[in-house]
Amino acid sequence: MIVDDNQFNIELLEETLKSLNLNLLSFQKPKEAAKIIDLEKFDLFLLDVMMPELSGFDLAEMIKKTRLNCDTPIVFISALADVEHKVKGFNLGSYAYIEKPFNIKVVKSQILNLLKTNCKEFCRKNLMLYL
Repeated sequence: MIVDDNQFNIELLEETLKSLNLNLLSFQKPKEAAKIIDLEKFDLFLLDVMMPELSGFDLAEMIKKTRLNCDTPIVFISALADVEHKVKGFNLGSYAYIEKPFNIKVVKSQILNLLKTNCKEFCRKNLMLYL
């Protein structure tokens, strides 16, 4: 799931990650995303930190309380590059904290490595694509 209030960032991330064959839904409104986080299993969550109504940190806390996605990897993507925000993200269980503006090749590599390391189902479905 991609949650970012900026449509351009969503489109860029979708285009970057489409070749990874992930179960991805995208939302500009974090409250809309929050409605389905316990209805469907996702491969990962890419969350913008600064969003109106609900921050990425708040959404991550909600995800961690769900039955289906409590162990799903979370990655924060944010223009907030200070140590305090990064530490908060990692304390919430984030696997990575990617700073904006991001490099799409780096993001794709980070996500692929995270999934190969942490998601057995992803590896089973897709490992042969990258060998």
